[in-house]
Amino acid sequence: MEKAIDDDIDALEKKQASTKPGTSNKCSQTDDTSNLALWLILLFASGGVTIGTTFVSRKKKYNK
Repeated sequence: MEKAIDDDIDALEKKQASTKPGTSNKCSQTDDTSNLALWLILLFASGGVTIGTTFVSRKKKYNK
Protein backbone atom coordinates (compact mmCIF):
# COMPACT_ATOMS: atom_id res chain seq x y z
CA MET A 1 0.00 0.00 0.00
CA GLU A 2 2.80 2.39 0.85
CA LYS A 3 4.38 1.86 -2.56
CA ALA A 4 1.05 2.55 -4.29
CA ILE A 5 0.64 5.81 -2.36
CA ASP A 6 4.21 6.85 -3.17
CA ASP A 7 3.62 6.06 -6.87
CA ASP A 8 0.43 8.13 -6.85
CA ILE A 9 2.21 11.06 -5.21
CA ASP A 10 5.02 10.87 -7.76
CA ALA A 11 2.48 10.81 -10.60
CA LEU A 12 0.94 14.11 -9.51
CA GLU A 13 1.76 17.11 -11.64
CA LYS A 14 2.04 20.72 -10.55
CA LYS A 15 -0.70 22.95 -11.86
CA GLN A 16 0.62 25.89 -13.85
CA ALA A 17 -0.24 29.35 -12.59
CA SER A 18 -2.51 31.41 -14.79
CA THR A 19 -0.63 33.97 -16.85
CA LYS A 20 -3.70 35.90 -17.98
CA PRO A 21 -3.73 39.57 -16.97
CA GLY A 22 -6.27 40.35 -14.29
CA THR A 23 -6.16 36.93 -12.67
CA SER A 24 -4.44 36.41 -9.41
CA ASN A 25 -3.81 33.66 -6.91
CA LYS A 26 -5.64 35.39 -4.08
CA CYS A 27 -7.98 33.52 -1.79
CA SER A 28 -11.27 32.60 -3.34
CA GLN A 29 -14.20 34.86 -2.66
CA THR A 30 -16.87 33.47 -0.39
CA ASP A 31 -20.58 33.83 -0.98
CA ASP A 32 -20.95 36.10 2.04
CA THR A 33 -22.69 39.12 0.55
CA SER A 34 -24.02 40.67 3.76
CA ASN A 35 -23.37 44.37 4.14
CA LEU A 36 -21.72 45.40 7.41
CA ALA A 37 -23.12 48.93 7.17
CA LEU A 38 -26.68 47.55 7.10
CA TRP A 39 -26.10 45.61 10.32
CA LEU A 40 -24.58 48.66 12.04
CA ILE A 41 -27.51 50.85 11.00
CA LEU A 42 -29.96 48.25 12.33
CA LEU A 43 -27.99 48.04 15.59
CA PHE A 44 -28.12 51.80 16.17
CA ALA A 45 -31.76 52.03 15.08
CA SER A 46 -32.86 49.32 17.50
CA GLY A 47 -30.80 50.90 20.28
CA GLY A 48 -32.42 54.27 19.56
CA VAL A 49 -35.90 52.76 19.69
CA THR A 50 -35.09 51.04 22.99
CA ILE A 51 -33.76 54.24 24.56
CA GLY A 52 -36.72 56.24 23.21
CA THR A 53 -39.22 53.75 24.59
CA THR A 54 -37.51 53.84 27.99
CA PHE A 55 -37.63 57.65 28.16
CA VAL A 56 -41.28 57.80 27.09
CA SER A 57 -42.36 55.19 29.63
CA ARG A 58 -40.46 56.98 32.44
CA LYS A 59 -41.95 60.32 31.45
CA LYS A 60 -45.48 58.87 31.54
CA LYS A 61 -44.77 57.20 34.88
CA TYR A 62 -43.62 60.41 36.61
CA ASN A 63 -46.24 62.72 35.07
CA LYS A 64 -49.18 60.93 36.70
